[in-house]
Amino acid sequence: MTLLSINKALARATIELKSCGYDSASLDSRLLLEKALDQDSVFILANPNTPLTNLEYSRFRRYLRRRKKGEPIAYILGYKEFFGLNFRVNKHVLVPRPETEWLVEHSLQYLLSQTPSAARPMLRVMDMGTGSGCIVVALAKEVQKIKVPPVRFYATDISSKSLRIAKQNANLHHINHT
Repeated sequence: MTLLSINKALARATIELKSCGYDSASLDSRLLLEKALDQDSVFILANPNTPLTNLEYSRFRRYLRRRKKGEPIAYILGYKEFFGLNFRVNKHVLVPRPETEWLVEHSLQYLLSQTPSAARPMLRVMDMGTGSGCIVVALAKEVQKIKVPPVRFYATDISSKSLRIAKQNANLHHINHT
């Protein structure tokens, strides 16, 4: 059996995903191949003629089948970038949206505008329905970088599985939680 090269596997996968209506077919194919090979885009670009092993190709095809069935790319990859940070995601949380970064930006502006007082020495931020924790973790990371009044963050969710992912993301980004 002739093994496909990285380039040929990418070309075939891109055609398949385009036929399913994905505008991001080329990017999705590359990201799925990176995951299948456990390599980054530099490796993919630098080694276009490298043949895939049967195991790598099988893994790649499995990821492609999931994508063709409509599964979000972030769930297949297991992460999504949000506010410059990678967050673990799975079917138990919503995929962080770029539009939600606006909420982090405006919350940060609000926190910066606050002056602590004897009556309110600490600000409190509550993220209800936290899901992956991306909003509260991104905000906490930004607060760590700049001078703002003391802030205490709270996150809650009805789903214990979502809270587990949020805790993993807090740990991943070195945010203390209890």
